Amino acid sequence: MPERKSPKGLTLIEVLIIVVMVAILMTIVFQKIRSRTAKDLFAPLRTDVEAVRTAESKYFATHNAYGNRAQLDSASLLTPPPASNVAITATATGYSVIARNDADTATPATCTLQVDGGEAAASAAKTVCRE
Repeated sequence: MPERKSPKGLTLIEVLIIVVMVAILMTIVFQKIRSRTAKDLFAPLRTDVEAVRTAESKYFATHNAYGNRAQLDSASLLTPPPASNVAITATATGYSVIARNDADTATPATCTLQVDGGEAAASAAKTVCRE
């Protein structure tokens, strides 16, 4: 009787197991990249909101009132100017800021800050970002 040689190559089951393992690894990598991309998307928006918070504090110290975008620009408090589309609404007791990333229409991102209750509330207010 002739000797049987062991088959060379992989069986179908082995190939399927390898494909499933590669798919799982690719899913994990994709999720890590996606979460990092979202964080990178919000970074300039958060910077713009913090610049407005600082400018509003300086404006309040000088004028005893909060200013809108035109007033902050005329007082040269927003330097450098925000990189994103920033809308500022001033009220008697606070202000609201909406920074929007209009450049990326596929995934528009927005960061908002709502301050009510004067300067004491301004430092405690949290910036909220959404995709």
